[in-house]
Amino acid sequence: MKTMTRILGVTAAVAVVALAASSASANCLPNKTLTTWGSGGYQYVNLPPGNDNNTVVGRFWQKGGRALANEGTFDDTQWLKLYAPTSKWYILGELGTAGVFGCPSGSLIVTLDTAQGQNLTIELDETPALPNAYDLSRFDVDFAFGQKPRPQVLNSARVGTDITGNVQVQAQTAGIYTLGAAVAAAPTYRLVTAIGTTDPGGSAAQYLPGAAVTPGTPAPFSADCTNINVDQWIAVQTIVDGVPSDTVSPRTRISCNPAMADPKFKHIDRPARPNPRSER
Repeated sequence: MKTMTRILGVTAAVAVVALAASSASANCLPNKTLTTWGSGGYQYVNLPPGNDNNTVVGRFWQKGGRALANEGTFDDTQWLKLYAPTSKWYILGELGTAGVFGCPSGSLIVTLDTAQGQNLTIELDETPALPNAYDLSRFDVDFAFGQKPRPQVLNSARVGTDITGNVQVQAQTAGIYTLGAAVAAAPTYRLVTAIGTTDPGGSAAQYLPGAAVTPGTPAPFSADCTNINVDQWIAVQTIVDGVPSDTVSPRTRISCNPAMADPKFKHIDRPARPNPRSER
C-alpha cells in the first residue's frame, strides 16, 4: 500500500468520472504495451536512492485527454518494476489490463514523482506498427530524474500580520524526455503554501495552490502570520499537460515569529587601535 497520499490532480468532475468508470472502462482491445524493453534494447529508469514503489507516484495518460484515458487503478506497483539482478527499474505495462481507464491513443505522457520533489516526465507518440505501441526504448537512454525547483526568497518585509515579498524559481531542466514535435510535457509552475511548526512534507495534498510563476521572473508572495506560533512553508508544484504533480519541490520556510524573523543584533564598539607612529 502506498505510504504517500495520491492525488489525481485534476478537477473534481474528472475525478468523479474516473472513479465511476471502473465498470465501464473501455480497455485496449487489442492490447497495447508500454515498456522500456523494446526495439531500442533494454532501457531502465534510474530511481533516486532510497526510493521504490512505496515512495514513488506514477501516472500515465493520453496527451491532452487525461479524462479520456489514464492509469485508473492500475498503479505503478503493477508497471514500474525492479530488475533484481541489476538493482535497476524498468517499465512494463499492458494497457488492456483491468483497472486502466479508457484506452490511450496518439501520444502518451508518463510521470513519476518522489516525496523529495524529484520528477521524471516522458512524452512519446504511439507507434502501432511496432510490437509495443508505446515503446520507451526508442529514446535509447536510461531515464534519469530531475528536481522540482525550490522557491528562492528574493526579499521580504513584515506588513501588519503578513510577510510579503518576492520569490523566484528556476525551470526544471533534467528528467524531461520527449519524442515528437508538439510537446505537452514541458511543465508550468505554481506556488503552493502550507502552515506548520515543521516541514509539511512532499505530498501536494498538504498544500493550498497559489499563483502561477514563470521561471527566472520574480513573483510576489504573501504569508499570513496572524498566528506567530506557526510558520508558512512555500513550495513549487509542477503542472504537466494541465495535470498538477502529486508531490512538490523542497520547501522554503517563512518564519512568522518576529523574534526569529527579525533578530536584533547588538553592536559592540571596539576601542580604536593606537597609532604605532604616535608612540615613537
